[in-house]
Amino acid sequence: MSESVRLSESQLWQGLREFYVSEGVNVWSEDRLPFFATNNPALARAYTDLFISFIEDCSKQGLVDPDKPVYLVELGGGMGRLAYLILVRLSSLSRSFPFRWKYLLTDYSASNVEYYRQHEKLKPFLENESLQIQTYDAEGIDTLDIVAGNPIFAFANYLFDSLSHDGFKTFNGTLYEALCGQNKKGEPELSFPTVSGPVYENPIYNAVLEEYRQTLGNTYFPFPIGPMRCLDSLCRQTGQRFGLLMADKALRSLEELLGFESLPVQTHRKGFSMSVNCHAIDKIWQRQGGHVLHSAPRSHPLNLAFYFKGIERPQVPYTERVFREQFDGFGPLDYLDFRKQILACSPQSLTLCLQILRMSSWDAELFYELSNLIGETALDAPISEQRELYDALVKCWDNFFPIGDQRDVPFAVARVLACINQFDQAIDFYGESLRLYGPKALTYHNVGLCHYNVGRIEKAKESFREALEVDNDYGPSKELLIRMEAEAERRAHLTP
Repeated sequence: MSESVRLSESQLWQGLREFYVSEGVNVWSEDRLPFFATNNPALARAYTDLFISFIEDCSKQGLVDPDKPVYLVELGGGMGRLAYLILVRLSSLSRSFPFRWKYLLTDYSASNVEYYRQHEKLKPFLENESLQIQTYDAEGIDTLDIVAGNPIFAFANYLFDSLSHDGFKTFNGTLYEALCGQNKKGEPELSFPTVSGPVYENPIYNAVLEEYRQTLGNTYFPFPIGPMRCLDSLCRQTGQRFGLLMADKALRSLEELLGFESLPVQTHRKGFSMSVNCHAIDKIWQRQGGHVLHSAPRSHPLNLAFYFKGIERPQVPYTERVFREQFDGFGPLDYLDFRKQILACSPQSLTLCLQILRMSSWDAELFYELSNLIGETALDAPISEQRELYDALVKCWDNFFPIGDQRDVPFAVARVLACINQFDQAIDFYGESLRLYGPKALTYHNVGLCHYNVGRIEKAKESFREALEVDNDYGPSKELLIRMEAEAERRAHLTP
C-alpha cells in the first residue's frame, strides 16, 4: 500500500477477509463478535416465512418450474446456526409446499465451510440432500452451485458491511474521494483529493455521486461497491430473477448521510465494518429495474431490506404482507429489545418464563439465560405446568446448535429436568454436557445427585469420585461421600 489507491482497492478489505478466515467460527464462539441478533429462532421463522411467500408469489406468475428445486441461499453463513434453525423449520413445513427446495449454505472461509460439513446438527440435512454447502466469494467471480431455471431467494446477514466500499466527502458543493495509503509508520491513512470527471465506468454510479455532490451538505459517506458487485453477480447467475434479504447497519436516506466528520466505520477488535449506504443501493437498483422493501425506521441499528428483480412489485402481495407483518409489526427486531428488558427484570414465575420462551419461538440461548430461574420456580409448580415446561424443553432442545462457546445448554436442560424429578433423563443430558463441553466436577457431582435420588447409591458414589478426579478439592462431592459412608454405617447397625 505504498501508493494511494481507491478505498475499495486497498488491502484493508483483504486484511479483513484474512481475519475472518484465520479466526473461523472462533470469532463467534469466543464472543468476540456479537451474533445473537441474526442467529435466533424468531429471525429464522421470519426469514422462512418470507422465503415461502416470495416463491409462492413467483409461482402464481408462472415463474417456478416444479421439476426443478427452488434455492434458499445464505451468503456468509458465519457459525451456521441460522442455517440450522431455518432448515428445521423448512423441514417441518415442506410437506405442504407446491415446490421442491434446497438450502445452499455459503461462506468465503474454507475453514467455515468445512466446519459446516462436519457439524453433527447439519449432517442429517446433507444426507437427505436438502442442504448443499460451498465456498463462495459474494463480490468475486465465483458461481453458485445451483440448478438454473427457478428464481432464488438469498439473504445476507451482516455481510454487506464487510464487503469492499469506497468513500467520499462533500464540502461546499465539491466532491472528494477517499484514497488509502500509508503514513510513515506504515499504518493505513486516508487522503481526500478533489474528484474531477467521472469516477466509475458505470454511468448510474456517477449519476448518484453527482446527485450527492449537488444535494448533500458537508459530510462523509461510503459508496457500496462490494454490495453492488454482489447484487450484479446474482443478476447474472439467475437471469435477473431473484430476491435478496439484507440485514445490516444501514444509512437509508439523505438525512442519515448527513453530519459525518469521518467515514462511518465501526471497529470490532481486530476487525471492522462499514455502515451500508442503502440509499445509494436503492437508487442504483431501482434505476436498473429492481424493487426494494425496507423495514420501518426504528431505534434498533439492524435494518432489513429486500431487493428483488424478475417480478413486479404489484405481483408480490403475499411477500410484501409477510415482510410488513414480520419486520414492521412486533417481530424479530422488537423481540431482541424485549428480550434484553426481560432478562434485566428477571421474571419471577414459571408461567412468565414459559410465555417468554414461546414468544421467542423456543430459543435455546434464552432458555439457557433463564434456566436458573426456571429450575427454582419449577420445584413447586403444579404438575400441569411442569408438563408444559417439559414440552418447552423439547422444543428449545430441538433449536440447540452448539458452536463451542461456554453456554452449556445441555447442562441447563439437565438441571431443570432434575428439578422436576426427571432424574434419569437429567443424567442423559449431563452426559451430553460432558461430551460437548468436557469434564467438569459440577457435572459429575450433579450426575451423582441424580443417581442418589433414585436410590442408585453405588452409582452415585462412582460419580462423586469422578468429580474428585476432575477437581480433587471439590468440596460438595467430598462432603456427600463422607455423609453416604456415615449413613451406610448407621443403617448397618439398625437391622430388623
